[in-house]
Amino acid sequence: MRSTSDAAFYLLVVAGFLLPFLLLLAFKYSLAVSSITGALVLCAIFSYAAFWGFSMRNGLAAPLYRRHALWVGAAGAYFAVQWLLLALFAPFYPYGGTPQTRFLIDSYNDFAYTMIFAWIDATMPLVRQSDPLLRDPLRWKRLRLILWPLVLLGAVGTDIGLESVAVITQSQYPILRDLFATVPYPAILLGALGLSLSVKRSKDATLRSHLRWFGLAGTLIVLTFLLGHFAHALGFIPASAALFVQTADYVMLTAAGVFLFKSAKDLVLLSQASSEAIVEPRELGMS
Repeated sequence: MRSTSDAAFYLLVVAGFLLPFLLLLAFKYSLAVSSITGALVLCAIFSYAAFWGFSMRNGLAAPLYRRHALWVGAAGAYFAVQWLLLALFAPFYPYGGTPQTRFLIDSYNDFAYTMIFAWIDATMPLVRQSDPLLRDPLRWKRLRLILWPLVLLGAVGTDIGLESVAVITQSQYPILRDLFATVPYPAILLGALGLSLSVKRSKDATLRSHLRWFGLAGTLIVLTFLLGHFAHALGFIPASAALFVQTADYVMLTAAGVFLFKSAKDLVLLSQASSEAIVEPRELGMS
């Protein structure tokens, strides 16, 4: 039954993935119609992944696993809302519409940095406690205190801070905008490096598989941020690369949604384990 539902999901993903391209041809390369359709498809995929994340939380016994399932659901829900907003405002973003519309979408998008880094920060204790030696990669307990302000600077300063200053001074600051938008990437990279080291040390095969899928989803999402950032910075939007950037984004984000779903489905194995099998690793180390 589970394999049948999974197969149906993948078939719907393939059909939904192709639909914007078919509409692009049918409406004579109208990006508005295909963009709205693609955003709705992504919203549906991430919503389904969020549903599985929240559902698995109720079946997990260990508090750390329950908390991580909550993060899977929260990440799926966040990005589902993101694509829903883009579907509602796609004909006007990012080239038109009111300043309030662009400010709303840009501000919400920038908090994706915070979402990804918060997941890394919440996952680190879980993976560390599945390491028999309880090693702290990159001295994360201290490093996180430095990285969090950088991530928040990129999330809040890029649009909320600079937009407020621009309104007051009636001036634009493109250099500062690009600088603030770049700040979170090194922090996320260091977090991903530390997490990958912890995953390799973990003795929990199911947890490693779950984190591998989630890590792939997060990597693809960050790559879409980088692609959009460098595309704008290099100045080949909208004329020469707008369609290429949107297509590459759509392909990577569709794959990210599927990987997030697979990450949530791996939690099923954890929920089927007995409570004795998923006792907190710290308790095992103290016995």
